[in-house]
Amino acid sequence: MTGEYTEFVPNKKFACKSTTGPFPAKGSWTFKEVDGGTKVTQITEVEPRGFFKIAEPLLIRMFKRQSEADLANLKDLLESKD
Repeated sequence: MTGEYTEFVPNKKFACKSTTGPFPAKGSWTFKEVDGGTKVTQITEVEPRGFFKIAEPLLIRMFKRQSEADLANLKDLLESKD
């Protein structure tokens, strides 16, 4: 998918939406300082159509797994000593 950023608040939030791809999607990420780190909240909304509507339960699991992996990777990068 190709997308565009729709909102940016430094150190607080960013949001984006798809501009191409098989179905409309939008998401936002918020960042809140907590003891010992940062809490990241991600909200993603998609509107599957056609085949993707039938595969919606699978897509949800795939998006969740990919998001968790992406955030774990980001955490590792931010906490690395290099």
